[in-house]
Amino acid sequence: MAGDFKVHFGTVEVVALRLCDVVLGFDMQQTIKETTRQKSCLDNIFVSANMNVHHTEVTDLYLSDHLGQIIDIFVPSHCRVWYQIKQMPTSYSEGIVHVL
Repeated sequence: MAGDFKVHFGTVEVVALRLCDVVLGFDMQQTIKETTRQKSCLDNIFVSANMNVHHTEVTDLYLSDHLGQIIDIFVPSHCRVWYQIKQMPTSYSEGIVHVL
């Protein structure tokens, strides 16, 4: 689940804490901890808690006042049917899905 949540993650704001509680209740984890707009972390990517997140990064794509997020997720070999459907570029590391 990804998007601009209009919530200041990493703060003690009630809305942020409640959203994180709901997400945790669905056994998901927050992946972006850095600021994504000015001094706030408003944009985020949540994934299932059992997913192996290899790397996350925030980058300026010069397309918005929000920074872009990059996430690399390790995909076990028994789940790689998705590769055959999507035909991921071969330049990516073996077993890593790179989403921008």
